[in-house]
Amino acid sequence: MLRKARTAPTQAQLLATQAQIDALRYAIAQGVQTVSYGDKRVEYRSLAEMLQILNDMENEVAGLVPTRQFRIVCPADKGL
Repeated sequence: MLRKARTAPTQAQLLATQAQIDALRYAIAQGVQTVSYGDKRVEYRSLAEMLQILNDMENEVAGLVPTRQFRIVCPADKGL
């Protein structure tokens, strides 16, 4: 099975997604069910739906941001 290589997101993609998350958080804090960001407008049915979508978006962004992995090597010998 061939898999398409996953490319790193562009800065613009991350900023757009972060703007959407911020707008949704603000709407939840204000108690409104309509969110506007950029030239888009979304109306949600319930607070539960808003919270679920916020969670999904945050998980998506967390998966997009590359994480660095470090390997620490501690050489050791018996001193002989």
